[in-house]
Order: sequence, then structure tokens, then C-alpha cells
Amino acid sequence: MTDLKPIHSEQDYNEALQVVAELWGAKSGTPDGDKLDILATLIDVYENEHFSMDVPTPEAVALFMAEEEPDDNHARQAARTVFEIYKDGKGSFLFRLVTGTAEIIFHSDAFSSKAEALSAIKLLQESASNSRINEHAA
Repeated sequence: MTDLKPIHSEQDYNEALQVVAELWGAKSGTPDGDKLDILATLIDVYENEHFSMDVPTPEAVALFMAEEEPDDNHARQAARTVFEIYKDGKGSFLFRLVTGTAEIIFHSDAFSSKAEALSAIKLLQESASNSRINEHAA
């Protein structure tokens, strides 16, 4: 096990990483496996000294989780939200947008054919996320 030395510089660090890449997968207990273990330890020490990261505070973790939650909830809700097409007593086709909790978010006017109703749904799916809101209510 020659050539093992402390890592003092970025060049030493990069050389050690190269040797680790070459030794990766070496069987534990063999000369190469032992060299890999020692180099990994030396690299860990160097990285902790030169690339240390502070442990996040509980407040930072809570803020991160709060920022992620709306997207996660939105994705879960969107996965459960469905368009339902049905035929009324007059033979017209209608659709509604229903959440996973059976709340009706939207219901359509009547269409004379199922194809027209499906076309309207596809148009909503394609354009709704890029739509603006224009308020006309007082």
C-alpha cells in the first residue's frame, strides 16, 4: 500500500478521487479494498474541512417543507381530479370536473354529442394552465 498520503491540496484531492474511481468495487479485505477504504476516509476528512455544510436549523427545514407542500398537495389533488361525462334525460351530453373528495368544481353546458363534450374537455385541459383571469364582477 504505497502512495497513500494526507490530502493537503485540491490537486491531492483530485488525484485521490481518480484513484478511488479506479479502485471502486475492489473487494473488502484485499490490498486494493484496504487502499480504497483509507482513501475514502482521507477524502471524507478533506471534504469536511473544505466543503463543509452547516446543518439546517429546524426553522429552515420547516420553511423548506412549507414551500414544498403546496406543490405536493396540488399534484395529489390533480391526480384525483377527473372529468365526468354523462348524458342527461334529454339526450344531451354534459361534463363536470370533480375532485377526489367528490366536490364538483365545474359543470358544462349541454352538448349535442359526446364528441363535442370530449373536444371541450380537451380544449380545457390544453389551455387552462396558460389562461389569465379577467375579472368583470363589480
